[in-house]
Amino acid sequence: MTYASPAVEQLLGLRAEDFVGRSHQDLVHPDDLPAISRAFQERGTGVGGRAPEIRVRHHDGSWRIFDVVIADLTDDPVVGGLVVNLRDVTARRKAEDLLTEQAQLLEAIARGAPLEITLQKITQMTEHGIPASRCAIGMLDADGAIRVRAAPSLPRAVVNVLDGFSPQSTEADEIRAAAGGFVVYDLAEDPRFGDLAAFADSGLVQCRVAPLHAPGSGELLGAMSVFHERPEELGPLELDLLGRAMNLAAIAIERRRFESTLEYQALYDGLTGLPNRSLLRTRIAAALQRAERLGTGVAVLFLDLDRFKVINDSVGHELGDQLLRLAGERLREPLRAGDTLGRFGGDEFMVVCNRVPDEASARAAADRFSAVLAEPFALGDGEVFVTASVGIALSPDGSGSPDTLMRNADVAMYRAKAQGRDQHVVFAEDLDQRKLEELALEQALRNAIEAEEFELHFQPAVRLADGAMTHVEALVRWHRPEHGLMMPGLFIPLAEETGLIVPLGWWVLDRACELAAAWPELPGGERVQVAVNLSARQLASHELHDVVGEVLARTGLDASRLCFEITESDLVHDVDGAKAALLRLKDLGVKIAIDDFGTGYASLDYLRHFTMADYLKIDRSFVDGVERPGSQEAAIVRAAIALGKSLGLRIVAEGVETLFQMEALRDLDCDLAQGFLFSKPVPVDDAIDLLAGPAVVRQ
Repeated sequence: MTYASPAVEQLLGLRAEDFVGRSHQDLVHPDDLPAISRAFQERGTGVGGRAPEIRVRHHDGSWRIFDVVIADLTDDPVVGGLVVNLRDVTARRKAEDLLTEQAQLLEAIARGAPLEITLQKITQMTEHGIPASRCAIGMLDADGAIRVRAAPSLPRAVVNVLDGFSPQSTEADEIRAAAGGFVVYDLAEDPRFGDLAAFADSGLVQCRVAPLHAPGSGELLGAMSVFHERPEELGPLELDLLGRAMNLAAIAIERRRFESTLEYQALYDGLTGLPNRSLLRTRIAAALQRAERLGTGVAVLFLDLDRFKVINDSVGHELGDQLLRLAGERLREPLRAGDTLGRFGGDEFMVVCNRVPDEASARAAADRFSAVLAEPFALGDGEVFVTASVGIALSPDGSGSPDTLMRNADVAMYRAKAQGRDQHVVFAEDLDQRKLEELALEQALRNAIEAEEFELHFQPAVRLADGAMTHVEALVRWHRPEHGLMMPGLFIPLAEETGLIVPLGWWVLDRACELAAAWPELPGGERVQVAVNLSARQLASHELHDVVGEVLARTGLDASRLCFEITESDLVHDVDGAKAALLRLKDLGVKIAIDDFGTGYASLDYLRHFTMADYLKIDRSFVDGVERPGSQEAAIVRAAIALGKSLGLRIVAEGVETLFQMEALRDLDCDLAQGFLFSKPVPVDDAIDLLAGPAVVRQ
């Protein structure tokens, strides 16, 4: 180097004269020497060349990032060399890196990455952006103390000091009062921060601590601590980094708290706080595994409070709920270690008992739980006496399934009620109760068709190009007396097995067309298209064409607004018959959709036969995972979309539950998407309001 401008002192802390006579190799980072050497060699002929960004050592020992421009003035008699211009882009690069890390962390949070891993990455991001620092993130516990959840670079002794703060300590009060700012402690002399020896031994001299608050509500979630190996006055870039890190940590913690709340709601009964049906099933499965391994037995007790409906109607629902809570508290008393009490629903409780080897032990357990209900319950201004009918299902060796035990206990409980209430009945196989239940369900289903106990719910499909909801699928629900709303999975298989699916299917078709014909115009003047599922039995029915034509004529629904969905597996049983039936339907002007594509047994040759189809619906099992680049699901969906498009079909993706899935499908040129991200199946009035609203997807 033969010359350096005075500005070099501002950039690198070196005087200009200190540069003269030195080689660039003395200052450039060793890893960047090949890049700058190539830039010198490819410098051009007077027009200049641009080198990659390089790191240059500052006088204080740190590395700064510079943008380099080289001008070749070797032929200039005044200069006779290469002129190198440096521009400090350290701040810009750090800001870009910070934004990249922030985006990656936000994506990880959105995808549900484990909280500890996310918090650890946030601490590492902070330590990377602030030299000679170490970071810790703590969360607020139920007792009000803030305890460390991520501190990858801090010694255990320092973590112990942080965890040792009492919720009532001066330090805790100061942190809570910081209101988003940092409290700075001198770890060499400030006694407020506990055992200073632990920090001295770790080479830490200064600490900044700030509270973490929930976005929106401002609720205290925890605290973030940054320790320094030398006293630091942080600049704007470092303060911005800390602000972003705190925000990310708060978002991650708040999401985890929200997920924990959802998990609790999914597994525990909101009224009594007891495990619900889902968690009970899990506990039974665990008990069966344990019993099979250890040779002990499992008993499931199904308790139903006798005459609760009468009591509830007499005293009111509020006191009825109070009675259920009190009964739950009483039933906890006889529990042994390892047993589980849960609320199955309504006035029904269930107990999972471990180590029950025989029927006598199971009956003794039932006696214990019945006994605690014998004393009257103080309710309002009076007392209420309660008894329970108990059904017992026993697995002496751990064999069987949770569903079998739950069903058998339920059957035994109904037998106990039939015998006069306040009874115990042990399920026995010779009751052949399952067949009796199926016969009862079949008879109830026949009566339901005649009594029109069914209702249609509608689930929209969203046009991904503009977010408009112009398509709905009609789905049947059964309001079974004394059983509540039943989902189709509970009765459609029986309806198909018994042939009742045909009259039920005609009712669904008639009702769907009647409602769709009266549906108001959508925004922009479009009319909604309604999809109806067509069973294999209906497809094979000789009256299919006539029934559909009559329904369209009677309701006045334009045929182009009706779409029949046929599952892929239904088509392959009788290809020729299915093809002929669908062609006759197409003559009426209706649309055809091949549903659950990819889950049946149809080959590409089969698909070739059904060229009359208008839509191809990709099964939800492939949509789950389509958002992961390089996944098998993404490859399958891409291929299915390409196949459908080549055959002139519009593509519908089912089971879309996340924005990531939606965006991935839109990138793959999928036409329509359906799933809980947009709406679950809802009654007709709610569906009309939903479709009349604004578009749900923005480009």
